[in-house]
Amino acid sequence: MLRRPPPPPASHGRSEHLAAFLEIGSALGSTLEFEEVIQRILDTAKRTLCADVVTLRLLHGELLRLVGVAGMDGQFPGEFYTLKLGESCLGRAVLERRPLPVQDLRRSPLFAFRDLAHTRNLRSLLSIP
Repeated sequence: MLRRPPPPPASHGRSEHLAAFLEIGSALGSTLEFEEVIQRILDTAKRTLCADVVTLRLLHGELLRLVGVAGMDGQFPGEFYTLKLGESCLGRAVLERRPLPVQDLRRSPLFAFRDLAHTRNLRSLLSIP
């Protein structure tokens, strides 16, 4: 019989998140170029969330524009770079101002990039405004 390891103490997760926020704050307060700051934010979020892929989009009016990706290289479909509020999982999460988890990208009517998810072997998604 396999046993699960005991969960880490509650304070462990909080201290890890606090360290991530401090790292991001340090990057924002430094004299790094914009692209370097974005990459440090993405790398920290990817590591902290134990995610395979992390994207960061900035809100410009009614549009969410892609400013960075960590964990996935290459070309993306043209429509991947700009989303409208309410469009796809992230657009809805921002519009509703709440995180939106998707367990199975192949079955979600909100997920707009099924081909990309299939070719990159992505199965689930958490959109956080």
